[in-house]
Amino acid sequence: MKSRAVLKIGTAGTFFALCCSPAALAGATGALGLSAWLGLIGNFLFPAMIIIMPLVGYGLYMRKRKLINE
Repeated sequence: MKSRAVLKIGTAGTFFALCCSPAALAGATGALGLSAWLGLIGNFLFPAMIIIMPLVGYGLYMRKRKLINE
């Protein structure tokens, strides 16, 4: 994968995990009558962040390495 693609995927995933998914999960669980499960959102968000954040770092590393090698 190109460094730009990895950086975009990592940044978009991080934004989604921080901003969009809590609201979407809260709305979906409330609409389905499962709002008691809202306390479990953290069990989803923290592993998602742990998986997605290294993609941003790897994309920046690849981008820096590419600039140095040129």
